[in-house]
Amino acid sequence: MDRRELFTLLRGSGVAESELWIEGVHEPRTSPTEFLFLRKGENGWDTGVAERGVWHVITSSPDEDTACARLLRLAQP
Repeated sequence: MDRRELFTLLRGSGVAESELWIEGVHEPRTSPTEFLFLRKGENGWDTGVAERGVWHVITSSPDEDTACARLLRLAQP
């Protein structure tokens, strides 16, 4: 899965755009106070949660597919 497929899947499952920041796909100019993110990091792809301007990396993945799968799991209730 790539980032575009992930975004489409998450939106289709009811996750609000305001709850997501996905590098190169959905990067809102004004960020809400809390959201899940997927971005390019030092060691591959970082997934995590941003809260009040602080980005907390939960995990780093070597490839986009693995990172997308991890963000998908984070977004599920």
